[in-house]
Parts: sequence; structure tokens; C-alpha cells
Amino acid sequence: MSKIKEQLIGYDHQSEWLDDNSYVMVNELVEYQLYCLTVSELQSLAADKLIQEYYLMDYSDFKQKHDSVFGERQNE
Repeated sequence: MSKIKEQLIGYDHQSEWLDDNSYVMVNELVEYQLYCLTVSELQSLAADKLIQEYYLMDYSDFKQKHDSVFGERQNE
């Protein structure tokens, strides 16, 4: 890609997230927020994450996981 195209699309732009200390700042903020959250808020966040994870699974994988926990069910 030419330098002109790179400048036009912002390819040469350095992200502020590339800073060496960014990962430390993120970890500090996550630790602080986890410390301040109530149990019900943590459960809600975990439930949302699990729901997203299940909907992203292939149905066959989801069904296998469900059956391993609850047993295979007949058509209801």
C-alpha cells in the first residue's frame, strides 16, 4: 500500500492502546470494579456472558452440553 493511501485511511496512526502501561491500567480498573460490585451484579454479568456463550455455540454442542447436565429428554 502506498504511503499516501496509508495516510488517507489512517493506517500509520498509532493507537493509544499500544502503550505498555495500558494493560496494567485495564487490570487495575477491572480489579477495582470487581471489588465494588455486589454479588447480584456479578451474577447478572456472569449470566449475561453465559447466555451469549450458549447462543454462539453450535446447536449440537449446546444440546450435548444440556443433555450431559440434565439428561436426554424426549420430545415434549
